[in-house]
Amino acid sequence: MALQQLANSLVNDLIRDHGGHYGGASITCSVYDTAWLSILVKPVDGQATWLFPCCFDYLLATQHKSGGWALGDDVADTTLNTVAALYAICKHRASKNVSNLYERIKSASQYLQDNLQRLRISGALPAGFELLLPTLLTNLEQEYDIMFEFPAKRELLKMQDERRGRFDLERLYTGSDHITLNYLEAFIGHVDFDTLRPYKVFGSMMASPSSTTAYLMNTTVWDAEAEEYLRKVIMLGPGKGNGGVPSVFPSTLFEYSWVVSTLIESGFTYTDLGPANLTSILKVLHQAFSSDSGTVGFQLGPDDIAGCVITLTKFGVAASPRQLAEKYSSSARFEMSSLSPNCRDLIAMCISDERYLYAHQIEHAARIICEAWWRGPDSFEDQRIESRHYSMMLISKALKSVIDAWCQKLLPGIPLQLLRDSIVVVFQILVRLLQAQGQDASWGGRRESTAFALITINEIASLSIVKPFLDQIKDSIQRGRTFLSKTLTCRTRPESIWIQKVSYGSSALSQAFSLAALNSSIGDASCPIQELLFEDLQAVLQPSKFFSQLPMFSSTPVWCIAAWLIEGALFQHRLGERCLDGFPQRVKQKLKYLSIIPFTWTASNIIHGAPIGPNTMLEMMAICALAYQIDDFIEIEVAHLPSSAIATLRLSIPKLFREVEFEGSETRANDEQVHSNTDEKIQNMPIANFTEPTSSWLHHQGNSDASETPNALEARFEHISRELKGIIRHLWQAPYVRTTAHHSRDQLKVTVVSFITAHLIQTEQSKLLAAQPPAEEGRHKTLVNPPSSLLTWVRTVSSDHTIGPFAVAAFCCMYGHGFDGSSSPQSNYILQDVAHHLASLCRLYNDYGSITRDRAEDNLNIINFPEFQGHPDEIALKENLASIAEYERRCLHASMAELRPLVSEKLHVALTVFCHTAEMYNQMYMLKDLTATFNKL
Repeated sequence: MALQQLANSLVNDLIRDHGGHYGGASITCSVYDTAWLSILVKPVDGQATWLFPCCFDYLLATQHKSGGWALGDDVADTTLNTVAALYAICKHRASKNVSNLYERIKSASQYLQDNLQRLRISGALPAGFELLLPTLLTNLEQEYDIMFEFPAKRELLKMQDERRGRFDLERLYTGSDHITLNYLEAFIGHVDFDTLRPYKVFGSMMASPSSTTAYLMNTTVWDAEAEEYLRKVIMLGPGKGNGGVPSVFPSTLFEYSWVVSTLIESGFTYTDLGPANLTSILKVLHQAFSSDSGTVGFQLGPDDIAGCVITLTKFGVAASPRQLAEKYSSSARFEMSSLSPNCRDLIAMCISDERYLYAHQIEHAARIICEAWWRGPDSFEDQRIESRHYSMMLISKALKSVIDAWCQKLLPGIPLQLLRDSIVVVFQILVRLLQAQGQDASWGGRRESTAFALITINEIASLSIVKPFLDQIKDSIQRGRTFLSKTLTCRTRPESIWIQKVSYGSSALSQAFSLAALNSSIGDASCPIQELLFEDLQAVLQPSKFFSQLPMFSSTPVWCIAAWLIEGALFQHRLGERCLDGFPQRVKQKLKYLSIIPFTWTASNIIHGAPIGPNTMLEMMAICALAYQIDDFIEIEVAHLPSSAIATLRLSIPKLFREVEFEGSETRANDEQVHSNTDEKIQNMPIANFTEPTSSWLHHQGNSDASETPNALEARFEHISRELKGIIRHLWQAPYVRTTAHHSRDQLKVTVVSFITAHLIQTEQSKLLAAQPPAEEGRHKTLVNPPSSLLTWVRTVSSDHTIGPFAVAAFCCMYGHGFDGSSSPQSNYILQDVAHHLASLCRLYNDYGSITRDRAEDNLNIINFPEFQGHPDEIALKENLASIAEYERRCLHASMAELRPLVSEKLHVALTVFCHTAEMYNQMYMLKDLTATFNKL
């Protein structure tokens, strides 16, 4: 059957299933809501009677042999369904003549006990979960002495108390608290249900069967209208009289707006969908939108108005987004439980003819979405749907609508940086989807996830910057469509990906998204966005040949490297600004590292599943770039100071740090002890044969410019001190420093001082090496009176010089190490061990790649230590360096393995990306001197 015929048939079925006074629902049944209906009792002739015995029969028929209900991958969802069903069976045990109820209760209790052990209060829990689950657990404990203990219980009860603490009875009794009206079963004993009667719609409380049941069983006067609503839910809902009820009824407006807008956006025409059918649907939506001053029925959730505006606007029916825009009129950020409403609001405002009136609100909404994505993967989890592919689709559609409006000169005032950030988001989504496609051409083997992914890829593929891998995109789309076509006409149960109180599926939406994915096409790529991003796309792709030579990319498709290079280039503008923040006096200096550093992070991140968000990647890119800038600064300016001046500068670093820390801040009680510890570490570094500072260093200029006067030299020294202080300020005032745990901040202090000090120590040692007589031809110098053994040097000054320990410390600050209970003396110790093994490994490979250059410039290299004396052959030198590096790599892997059970999985995965990025530099140094490569850029 042709796609147009299937789309027309879907719209026909939609109208048929949603006709009548109450509307309808093509969504799956909910064990949770069915359980609440099953315990509803009505007085009949003075006798308490179970009102809906068919609902209890449904529970008995759907209990799994394991003891649970609605089993799935989501622990929270399965738990809530099972605890509600268990409570219902306990209610019925005394009055039902069912012989095995006790066994059912026993098996359900055991299943629930096991499931609760796996419950984690993290990420995006279903909306209201922190109210509903504790309520039912308390009921079981108080009424039936069934008690459950589990790791997350204390935190869950704390969340319940906090939520109830924000509960406002006045708002509820005036009908303005629609959220609480949807969760009335969690407030039994806390509210006067009789006062809520005026807020019913067609007999329901927020179109929620469970909330309506709670109202009906707690009102002092029986409400016949509410009873009739529940009867209609049983008969007209998806169960069609078998006792099962959905979690929301009706879902008419939700399904009408989503199905029609999804189909029309994918290229289906008015004629394809049937003029008569569409006229009926648009009439319903327009009436709902126009009633009550433009407020659509609350039974759909927060994005109902947006759905109606989008659908009506697509068909030329006037529908102002004014009410949507009002939420974004204030510059203040407001908390959202999910990004779905923001995305739908933004789309509605951007496609409206009135968009020019709401430019500020459009900017605000776009910024909320961008900031959520930039914060990282945990920031855009959606409480209304469990599929991240759905979230990616909505985010892409929303931000692409802003980009398209700007391209068409309909939103000329949108800040260019916001547009750049939006392009980063949609490009990252595209690349992640392309790489997540499975061997069977699906996404996760799921029909709806595959449909969401295909719609998203089609949407983003019109951007001109994807041209270098457009063939891969088209191939991905074609393979995905082949997978989807196989399931198109199957009468399979829709996936339970939507969430009300528990998860549910919609057969109408499932079919609509599948049809849309099959019918979508890549749009015109005429939007001139490249001028916002980089001057020359081919120049961006130029390093691909170099990177393809690295062993880690030996089997990587060419298109992947191209995509990672483009993604890295999208960070260059922001990275350039961050670099200039660190060295504001060097505004005109060419930033040589911006074409390489971003790639190393984008590639490593996506190889490991993209666990790191753009903000963190940008910070780490900036730290890496800053390391190269500091190398240049030390080499160009500091190295030409007299040795005694460098020593004075070295010992002044802790003092400069203290001055920065106390700028505009109050002194903390333990700061002096921290600084004392820092100073002590600096004094204990291997510097035995360094030139110590003297009060007359200005008059003993050593190998500085002999023509420079003492006054000029002193001015240059002060200038360098100010620049170093500026570097410290830049590092210490980063946002992640202010929000991290105290012990992480203390560790950062030590590593910042050690990092800068190590550069100065390295410079002093290089000057000592340069002062030695030249080596015999074909040989390298051996450092006379080295400051320490090679091992001590590599593990201290040499590794600190790589920025590794500081970068790891900063990374842990960004990931909040300590806030999640993962911090301990052991974890902190092993974290530092990881940092030093990683830094030592990088130093060894850095020196491996720069032997020739260091020898020519008299820079201290590891091979200048006595341990390498007697190995004049460069091949033998490199073999020995590589062997030591392999030892450090084994140590690093062992440390990472020891660390894994001691820290959060989130931090450990992120550190794995960090290590992979460092390994990329190691492999680059094996190919060529990377510093020399940078100098040619």
